This record gives sequence, structure tokens and C-alpha cells, in this order.
Amino acid sequence: MSDRPKLFDQIIASSAGQQLVKRIAKGGAVSCGGVDTAGWAHLGVLLARNTERPVVLITGNLKQQETLQQDVETWLQLMELQLPTFF
Repeated sequence: MSDRPKLFDQIIASSAGQQLVKRIAKGGAVSCGGVDTAGWAHLGVLLARNTERPVVLITGNLKQQETLQQDVETWLQLMELQLPTFF
């Protein structure tokens, strides 16, 4: 496995990452516009884990949604999380 999990954990642990987690925990919204689509699932799962709030990820088409769904399910398994998912 790549260093991607460690990278996102470092980002979440940073002061900017902590501000993001606090904002989401309060019910705020954020755009993933600066995040490559390959990282959306991991970021979404990390935010859900760290905020204990539902996270909504929106894609532009069905193919992206199917890929995102598979990636979210993979990250939930890898992180051993039991979070409800709705697609």
C-alpha cells in the first residue's frame, strides 16, 4: 500500500486539518475542488471518522459515483470502520 493513508492522517493532524475537522463537526460544508478525485473517498472516510458526522460526497456522473462507492467501501474496510453508507 502507498503512503497515501499516512499523508491524509498527517493532513488531518495539521492545524489546517484540525480546523477542517472542527468546521465539518459543526455542520459546515467544504468543497473537495483542490483534491484529486482519487483522494475523495479517503478524505471523506477520514472526515467521517474524525467528526462522527455524516459526510456527503457528490460526483458529476454515474461512473464517478460507482468508483467513489468502491473506494469508500475499500477505505472503510482498511480502516476497520463500521460507518453507515448510502449510495
